[in-house]
Amino acid sequence: MKKILLIPILLILVSCSGESLEKTGFKWGWTMDCSQEEMKLCECQADKLLEKFSVSELDELIDGDIDLFISELEEITKECEG
Repeated sequence: MKKILLIPILLILVSCSGESLEKTGFKWGWTMDCSQEEMKLCECQADKLLEKFSVSELDELIDGDIDLFISELEEITKECEG
């Protein structure tokens, strides 16, 4: 749950930067609390989220429909674990 709370903060910090920097900021924020054992899964989740959504779309999804975001994340996690 900490990840979901950190994402909007990181998005605000990089909102004035280019898309590449936004993606890097998102990925860094997403993986920063992951243990070494979880790192591959966390990186996969971040990559797949960024393939499916832009950073601004992720921000809107998290702020607007957290249930849909969690549903998408569950699907992506299954893909990454499989």
